[in-house]
Amino acid sequence: GQEPLPSDRSSSTLPLFPISADMNSFVVLVAVMASLVHAAPSYSPAWHGPLAAPVVLPSGYLADTPDVAALRAAHSAALAAAPGGYAPYAPYGPYGAGPAGPWPKWNGPLAAPVVLPSGYLADTPDVVALRVAHAAAVAHSYH
Repeated sequence: GQEPLPSDRSSSTLPLFPISADMNSFVVLVAVMASLVHAAPSYSPAWHGPLAAPVVLPSGYLADTPDVAALRAAHSAALAAAPGGYAPYAPYGPYGAGPAGPWPKWNGPLAAPVVLPSGYLADTPDVVALRVAHAAAVAHSYH
């Protein structure tokens, strides 16, 4: 007996590379999953639906689409069906709080506004410091 050549094996019923049934199932599963991955729809923000045919009213506004018109009609019907008017007022009763005490008043120094040559009021030192801090934070956020 002489060993058959590999070209002679093509006519035999044995596969060229014998694999088990489990491995064969695995190969089929991987092939199916790979085809599903490539066939999955892409989640792009582009619109893939039909192009709109806008209808311009004589007033120059666009007409509502049928679905928007139906939703507007349903909304108007819901508003019309809702009970109207105001809720009844609560009955008047005695005022339960005591008299108010004295209100505190400002006893600090009076402001001395500084008018700029442009006619605007100058910022106080604390406002200038806050503006500088804000400008620095904005400048830092762009880097």
